[in-house]
Amino acid sequence: NGKQFLMIFDTEARLAAWAKRSITFITVKGRALAQAMDPKYQWVLNWGTPSMKNFSPEEILWMKKNFNNTREV
Repeated sequence: NGKQFLMIFDTEARLAAWAKRSITFITVKGRALAQAMDPKYQWVLNWGTPSMKNFSPEEILWMKKNFNNTREV
């Protein structure tokens, strides 16, 4: 449907299972990801697992707005 997705995994094992091999990756804090990413990308956390979550553009915009004003302690 022309949608673009960013695949996100909370463990290296889940990433490797999805990729079906070891794969290069970077670790990014969610707050930084929300600020850096264009909201046209939908996020999918832990694709193909029971804990899978698809973040809609509205959810990402909410995070972008609300995480912008928080400080890490």
